[in-house]
Amino acid sequence: MYRILIQPYKQTALRHLDMADTLLSTKFHDGAAFHVYHAYESIICAALLKQQPYNMPPLAHPTKLNRFLHVFAKDIILTLESAKLSPYLLNMRNRVLYPELRRSTVIVPSAAISYQQVQNYLSRVKQFVNLVTTKLGI
Repeated sequence: MYRILIQPYKQTALRHLDMADTLLSTKFHDGAAFHVYHAYESIICAALLKQQPYNMPPLAHPTKLNRFLHVFAKDIILTLESAKLSPYLLNMRNRVLYPELRRSTVIVPSAAISYQQVQNYLSRVKQFVNLVTTKLGI
């Protein structure tokens, strides 16, 4: 029943990559970072929905990422790429959402990650989305 969501999740991933590109080009790299993460998570959901018996992706962010590694454990290329990206992207997502207090210093989202880091992750997530869509025929 939920497999009908595969294409919408893929389209959501692609749309968020476009939004990240747009925000990055206008120097809103912290906003771009959130969309990079959301594109990554959306393609993960499409992949999970494509694979049985996981008809509906889990709701919690880390659970989706970990489930992907478990479900696709036999595909070394997919799991290696995802294992390299997941911890950094999840951390990035959390750091660009809200200001954080570290000791007596406030770190605002735009200072939590650099423009170059976001640009790098955007490129890597684009490659991952292409890899997933090609390998799984999504």
